[in-house]
Amino acid sequence: MTTFTRAENRVVVHVGGVIGQQQNRSDDRWSVSKVVNCGSVFNSRSANVGGVIAYWLDYGGTVQKCFNFGKMTTNTNDRQN
Repeated sequence: MTTFTRAENRVVVHVGGVIGQQQNRSDDRWSVSKVVNCGSVFNSRSANVGGVIAYWLDYGGTVQKCFNFGKMTTNTNDRQN
């Protein structure tokens, strides 16, 4: 899953094998469990990659029994000079 957000004049991209960006502003009762990513995760815009979750924001939650077997790569090309 890929999540796009704008920061100033550039696009910030979070790429995760299961979740690009987890953002829950209401409570901490969400849960991700028993998921497996076997696919490759590549982010050509930034270094924000994750095998299961790339970016975790706001309230917490639980991640249990989740695995990544895929290759994670980035070229960190976020177009900033």
